[in-house]
Amino acid sequence: MGNDPSKQKRPSQPALPSDTESGAHSILSGSEPLTSMVPDQFTALSQVTDALRRSGLESCNLMIGIDCTKSNEWSGKRTFGGRSLHEIDDPSVQNPYEDVIETLGKTLQDFDKDNLIPVYGFGDELTCDRAVFSFAQHEDQVGFPLESLRARYREVVRDVIMAGPTSFAPIINEAVNLVNRTGKYHILVIIADGQVTRSVDIPPHAVSKNEKETIDAIACASNFPLSIIMVGVGDGPWESMIYFDDYLMHRKFDNFQFVEYHKITSQFSDPRMKEAQFALQALMEIPDQYRTIKEMKYLDRGPNREDTRLPRVDVFPPPQRMQNVHRSHHDGITHHSFLQQTRREHTAMTTGRYGQATSPSAPLFHSADGARSGLARSTMQSRVSRAEEELARLQDTLLCPICEERKKDMIFQCGHETCQECGKLIALCPLCRQVIEVRIRRFV
Repeated sequence: MGNDPSKQKRPSQPALPSDTESGAHSILSGSEPLTSMVPDQFTALSQVTDALRRSGLESCNLMIGIDCTKSNEWSGKRTFGGRSLHEIDDPSVQNPYEDVIETLGKTLQDFDKDNLIPVYGFGDELTCDRAVFSFAQHEDQVGFPLESLRARYREVVRDVIMAGPTSFAPIINEAVNLVNRTGKYHILVIIADGQVTRSVDIPPHAVSKNEKETIDAIACASNFPLSIIMVGVGDGPWESMIYFDDYLMHRKFDNFQFVEYHKITSQFSDPRMKEAQFALQALMEIPDQYRTIKEMKYLDRGPNREDTRLPRVDVFPPPQRMQNVHRSHHDGITHHSFLQQTRREHTAMTTGRYGQATSPSAPLFHSADGARSGLARSTMQSRVSRAEEELARLQDTLLCPICEERKKDMIFQCGHETCQECGKLIALCPLCRQVIEVRIRRFV
């Protein structure tokens, strides 16, 4: 799995016991499994598309999740010339996120009949590790055609204020809700610059809260016609992603694939070869997974098969520029107070206890009983004075840069600070990326 085209398990890591029978399954009679083909024979995306079709893939719907955590600002130090992985200053240069979207989108375009791709972001200062936001411009917009996706990505990402921590549970859970609503086979592509947040204080054989939620979400997703591809961009690290790929237990089928973008593309100088090899490595397990899903009759269920067991996820509208926020129905709310009010009114319900969830995914944008109804009912109608704005900015400097909710009360050896709760969950300083060796509680 992962980046290994031979599909053999890594010999340095012992196989863990699993309820899931992982690995390659047989493809349709007379076809050659994509995982057994020689990688060097692929020099163009069209060849990968043809191979997917010959291997048994009939149709699919693409869905994309984009990591908006703050580490994107420095995780390209080695692999992207020290620039932010979301860099959009030069319209003639694509960043790694744009490369991945375009490459996989073009490869799968022939299998997606409506050519509409839903896109979500996560890990910004509003969603953090608890929710997602949609790239859709209005409630009725299902997704974007591939041709317009790059332009929309650039419109949205320029207004994103990156934060953290990192969890893939909300985006996976929202994909589960989408698949349940449609009853169709989907491929969720998560593009992220690092693994799920984990503190160095956690023992080697234990998992963090965010890791546990992500593991539960992947296991839950194996009950639905959904394949998950995690594409790592930037410098990493990727250890837990490799674990999710190879040794995750309690899944109905092997539904998760991890690939490291720069590790694959750095081996080739020809742009067409880079595209083809990356697409091949990212999609090589899809025909096997699609065949397994058909054998398990997941596609025979139809839409809205599940109701009470679905994980609940808050889905926010895309971020707005603050000058636009002041001109809208949020008139009079400073950036800080707007975020605080929003967080109080909307708490993501992803807990990992899927059997106890009581409602489906929160609807997009505004509705009478939706998770975002509070956004349209602002009680603050008067203009905020300059003094109040200065006070809000002062409050921002006192708040944890990760959760943006609690006051800073933990300092590291590098001099940077977070709140105690977030500080316990991270291994690297969110600002300078030094390994955290000393944590000092500061009483405020």
